[in-house]
Order: sequence, then C-alpha cells, then structure tokens
Amino acid sequence: MSGILYISYDGMLEPLGQSQVLAYLERLASDFTVHLVSFEKAEDWNKMHLRSLVSARMRTAGISWHPLRYHKAPSALATAYDIAQGIRVSTALVRRHRLTVIHARSYVPSVMALAEVVVADHADVPRLMSRMHAGLVLIKPVYPKTASAPTKLGEFSDAASLAW
Repeated sequence: MSGILYISYDGMLEPLGQSQVLAYLERLASDFTVHLVSFEKAEDWNKMHLRSLVSARMRTAGISWHPLRYHKAPSALATAYDIAQGIRVSTALVRRHRLTVIHARSYVPSVMALAEVVVADHADVPRLMSRMHAGLVLIKPVYPKTASAPTKLGEFSDAASLAW
C-alpha cells in the first residue's frame, strides 16, 4: 500500500482542520497509509475532550497523527522554528515508513516538503520550485528513477511533482 505524508499548518482541533483536512484524509485512509503532521495551538491542545474525540476519529480511520505545537510569536522566528520542527518530523516519517507521496497544505508546509525532497534528492528542484504554490503534492519515488511507479495514483506515477 502506498504511503502518504500530509502536512498541514492548520490544526486538526480547529473546525477548518476537521472539515477540510480530516474529512479528506478519512477517505484516502481506506486505500492508503496516511500520516498527518499538523500544528496545534496550545489553547486547542488543552481542550482534552476535543483532543480525545479527534484522536479517536483518526484512529478509527487509520490515520497516524503526529501533532506539533504551533508557535505564534515572534512571528518570523516562530514560523522558522515550526518549519524546522516540521522538517525534522517529516523527514523521519518519510524515511521510517517509506512514504512515497507528500501533500503540503499551504505555503509553510510546502517549505517543509521541499526540504525533504531536496535532502532525498528525488526531484528536479528548479522545476519543482517554479510550480510550487499552496496545495503542493510531491511524489517521492522509492524505486529506480527509470522505473515506473506501481501505484493507484496512475496519472501521477511518472511525475516528480504536481501542483494542485
């Protein structure tokens, strides 16, 4: 089964994360191994009942959730710290679970995803950067570059990247 890493700067304890990200991933999880990295605000994380409900929802769907803390201030430094944490966790997950698809929801997660691809040397980085925008999906081959990817994502199998 193909593995997907989904990186969201939106928290899953917020309504937007639940209605857009989680609802989407629940459908994907029936056919793919899904790992989700999200950034949770402290005030949301402290709502134990909500956290328990969302966590149970993900376990039921088969989604492996890797929540990180969202940092707000000082803005630029906090975002840089979040990016560094996201790169560290994402790189470890891709390597440990041999994930072949990275979906980054928005610009900040796209930086995290791009760093993983650059480190792994699996993509044409200039072409990738020219196509990068919100909603980036990266296909990371774990097979020889000349081979065709065995995947249900047929139309994406020969792509290094696809901007949605």
